[in-house]
Amino acid sequence: MKKKVVLQCPCYFTSTGLEVLLENTSLHEPFDIIINVGDVRDCEGCFGFLLAADIIFLTLSHNEYNPVPLIKLIKNLSKIHHKAKVLLMMDKSDPLMEYFSGINEINAILDASAPLDEFQERLKAFLATEKKNEFNNKTSVLLSTRELMVLNMLLSGKTPTAIANHLKLNYKTVSHHKRSALKKMGVRTWHSLFI
Repeated sequence: MKKKVVLQCPCYFTSTGLEVLLENTSLHEPFDIIINVGDVRDCEGCFGFLLAADIIFLTLSHNEYNPVPLIKLIKNLSKIHHKAKVLLMMDKSDPLMEYFSGINEINAILDASAPLDEFQERLKAFLATEKKNEFNNKTSVLLSTRELMVLNMLLSGKTPTAIANHLKLNYKTVSHHKRSALKKMGVRTWHSLFI
């Protein structure tokens, strides 16, 4: 029986390369990509596919560097009982690496900037293992709904004052949500999210 795969990758070339790697892995089990989406926001309407999947590939891309939709998706995965192994592809030098490596719903992280041979070996090792988290010793706290909302608005270019007015909150409350989100993500300054 083929393993069902959900693939989320904004880059066409990376997505195509992953499909080829999955087809050419020297594992005994064949793979069937049941859905391939570019934008992580498109996964929100695909929960039927996510529930049916055996493997979910997610990508944190610098092309559209707003981690909020990805964090929201992972938060939603934590609310439902899913059987899938979740793999996140991101650059290991990303300041959010530590945060994502501590989320229980993510079973492994592949370095998107690794040489192809190394990437393929890590992919094979991941696909060959049972569902388990390779980061057993760390735990990250998922961001609250309000922290996600404030972070998303900030990353969209809104000022803290505009966010406070929009959400009918005090400016200091918005500042608290921002600081709390950054602390949970292990990021010391707001500017490090943009580097």
